[in-house]
Amino acid sequence: VREGDERFTLTLDSADVSNCESGASATLATPSTGTVVIRSDELVQFGFEQTSWAANEADGQIEISVRPLQAVTGDDVVISYTTLDGTATAPEDYAATTGTLTWSDGEGTDAVKQFTVPLVADDDAEGNEGLTVELTSMSAFAEISGTNPTPVTIEDRVAGARNRNNN
Repeated sequence: VREGDERFTLTLDSADVSNCESGASATLATPSTGTVVIRSDELVQFGFEQTSWAANEADGQIEISVRPLQAVTGDDVVISYTTLDGTATAPEDYAATTGTLTWSDGEGTDAVKQFTVPLVADDDAEGNEGLTVELTSMSAFAEISGTNPTPVTIEDRVAGARNRNNN
């Protein structure tokens, strides 16, 4: 059962100086009531919205989406992302991309965050090439779930045009 943060009110209604030095006194200041918050330590899982991604290099970019698999409770959660070369290499085929995504207390499974990987279109018939995108949790109460790193295919616009023209 996911509980989230727990709160209770603490009220001080008297001050006792019986164990203090002779002549000591105490007075309660206003406010004498406060709220205590016990921050949630429940693990939240995050993952890519898809198990793989693809875009034509002529598109100029690909947008990658990440979502929490449970509601975020407690402190903000920070997830970092980075691209890793495969048969596609930066900067020839795409722009190396790194960054962070942040979710706040109360954001649920519909709180999808995106980042963009710029693609480089060229006139070389290279065939399709691939890279991967990796997520890393920067927060103590978050972990990555599912396919990670996830593959990204860059479809060659020249080879695609040549195949369409030869049919």
